[in-house]
Order: sequence, then C-alpha cells, then structure tokens
Amino acid sequence: MQLHGINEADDKAIPLKNTIIHQPTLLITSDMFITSPVEFPSRMSPYVPNLKVVHWKCGHWIQLQKSQETNALLEEFFKGE
Repeated sequence: MQLHGINEADDKAIPLKNTIIHQPTLLITSDMFITSPVEFPSRMSPYVPNLKVVHWKCGHWIQLQKSQETNALLEEFFKGE
C-alpha cells in the first residue's frame, strides 16, 4: 500500500498561517538516523521559527545511546536556558 499523497487534498486546505509552529521546539538529530535526511532540520526552519537543532554522533535510539546528554539537554530546554 502506498501512502504518498494520501492526505494531499486535506493538507492543501490548511491555511498557511496554521502550518507554523510558534512554540520553542527542540529537534535532536543523529548521524546514523537513516530514515531522516540530513537536510530535514533546514526544511523545518520556515515552519518552526523557534527551532533549536542539536546534532549528535550516534544511532537511531538517541535517548538510549546518549541518555545523560539527552536528559541534560531536555532539562535545559524546559527551563528555557
């Protein structure tokens, strides 16, 4: 089953102003996350102006492979630091 374009009509009906996320947003990426292209964060930036991107050298399970770093980063982010 192909899912590409399955919601295309619905997506086109969403006003552009409703596609922007204004809340502070944290995106943690990794070198070996093969399902997400390297340019993904730059593609997000027009839609998420308060985007903070952190890129680590690790695999897909970032929160397991870098648990202490992830927890520290989340604490900083939620405190607004």
